[in-house]
Amino acid sequence: TGCAEACTRTQQSFIRPLWLHASTDPASWTVDDQFFSGSEDVLVAPYLTPEGGRMVYLPEGEWTCLVDKKNYSGHSVHEISRWKDCPVFIRRTSRWATLFLT
Repeated sequence: TGCAEACTRTQQSFIRPLWLHASTDPASWTVDDQFFSGSEDVLVAPYLTPEGGRMVYLPEGEWTCLVDKKNYSGHSVHEISRWKDCPVFIRRTSRWATLFLT
């Protein structure tokens, strides 16, 4: 089943705040400029200034950036330099990981 189909079936938004899936993580309640996209395994952290770069909070788990394929540990904040593309992260244990990381 695809993410869009699951969202339709459960009547949940395709774009979701971090606290919706990480409600027991106090840091997730303070993040208002990142979101999960389609599932709790794909996290988007858009640039908010023309200069780019930003701090990104990754919830629990091990994450890989889809732009540079670098691995990041969760439950932590990471400084991301400006890239050509928007920072998007996928949880390495996700069933979608093979689709994006191959």
